[in-house]
Amino acid sequence: MKVLLTEKLNVGDLILTTTSSPISQAIRLATKGDISHAMLYVDTCSVVDATLEGVQARNTQRILLENDRAVHVLRLKDKASSQEIISVCDYVRARIGTQYSVKEAIRSGIGGSDTWTRKQFCSRLVAQAYASVGIHLVADENFCSPNDILESNLLKEIYDVTRAANEDDLRITDVTDKTQLMRDATNKLLKCTRAKNKTIEDINDILAHLQNTPSDDDYFHNALIESGYLTVWQRDIDECFWRYDLATLEAMPATDKVKSYCLNTLNDVGRSRRRCALNASGHDRLFQRFPLKTFKALRDLDALLLDLLHARRYTAATWLSRHAPNALQPIIHVPHTPEWFIEYEIEEPDRAALTRIVLSSVGREDVCSICGDDPAADYRMAGFILPGILTCTLRLCEDCLKIRTMQFDEMYVPLQL
Repeated sequence: MKVLLTEKLNVGDLILTTTSSPISQAIRLATKGDISHAMLYVDTCSVVDATLEGVQARNTQRILLENDRAVHVLRLKDKASSQEIISVCDYVRARIGTQYSVKEAIRSGIGGSDTWTRKQFCSRLVAQAYASVGIHLVADENFCSPNDILESNLLKEIYDVTRAANEDDLRITDVTDKTQLMRDATNKLLKCTRAKNKTIEDINDILAHLQNTPSDDDYFHNALIESGYLTVWQRDIDECFWRYDLATLEAMPATDKVKSYCLNTLNDVGRSRRRCALNASGHDRLFQRFPLKTFKALRDLDALLLDLLHARRYTAATWLSRHAPNALQPIIHVPHTPEWFIEYEIEEPDRAALTRIVLSSVGREDVCSICGDDPAADYRMAGFILPGILTCTLRLCEDCLKIRTMQFDEMYVPLQL
């Protein structure tokens, strides 16, 4: 068996695989290719794909590939912007839970159709995701095969993307698969809600249904609870408390495996935080308009997940500062530079959007990030700077500096790079 090399993969990569199963063999014969499945790499060790259990996220560390079967990793020849890649990944994540269409998957190999449903299959999902940002990998993203994607002239292949599986890779099946728990809870929730509305495909459809039919709030809220959707996070704390507690992590041997975990945590937590922050903000706005128990439960869940992300991030960063201080550098950017906006649109999307509006309204960049007044000076958040964590920097006028200090209890010092 073999496994994917995480260090070779970039977010937005397409991973094409196959197995020796009869279904995979039939797909390869029909498409005259050597692969039968397509996945989108959306985060460190994480893909989203469409299989018979629907659109779901999976841990690449649990994907064991047969030695004699093809694996292709494809990347855009012309680099897309970071925002385009974020949007592509958001597209597939928003469709998690969507049902699989065997009929349309077969249809893609025999000429397609002029009509299609919202259901998914693997190659349609990834092709539609890229088409959503104007990047058309294939002639017909609604009916295409993994082999069509492999032959796309917009993609290039990345080589040497696998290694032989070792004992640790094989033993991972002995550890609880948290992504499987999430898949099970999501599918149970959607199965229950589809009993009320058979057109529901994903979580966003639940939100739309409740806005139109708020009288179903009790039913949907009970479905959230009974599916276990609200409590999947608890298993990780029960089994891996060291990720959240520095004293417990420090009591473990300082191995390369722990270092690798900490590095991966800091590398991907910004994207995870952005998703949680946007979801929490969206659910809160819905709750303000429609004070339903379902919306409140989802808002509170996202707020809790944000807290857990922060705990994992600071635990990992503090461990690295003590045991591998040169492994990562602190992330400090001068306010209003392109690099500053790139980081803050991932880490603090609401703050970054507000600053863009302010700068646009005054037509200058050398003004206060908050109100647009001049003069303004550059500051960073006071306190110990941890490796791999974005240090908050702002360009502030005297009034906004006083407000953030006195009303928001934030302390700033002059930025010196």
